Amino acid sequence: MSKPWIDSQAISTIFQGALGALTFGAYNQFITNKMMELNKEIMDNKHKSEFALSESKHREDLILFEIKHKNDLMNMEMKHKEDIKMLLEKIEKLEDKNKTRWW
Repeated sequence: MSKPWIDSQAISTIFQGALGALTFGAYNQFITNKMMELNKEIMDNKHKSEFALSESKHREDLILFEIKHKNDLMNMEMKHKEDIKMLLEKIEKLEDKNKTRWW
């Protein structure tokens, strides 16, 4: 009988190497997928927090605008009250002058 071209030990080593390569490839793909999932989750959380922060900032700006607007309205109201008071005083002075005239 003739000697086989590759002995059984070499075939076993080849198969073990191929199985190891397949296992490493599958493990590497699994780890890569897990890392991508975690990265996506981190990015989603980051976008959610940035959106919440932006929304919060927008709300703060809106509240600040409303407060400034109310303050401006109150200041205008106070000025109008002062103007009305001043006009009433002028009218009263004019009426007093008219009362003191003899003609």
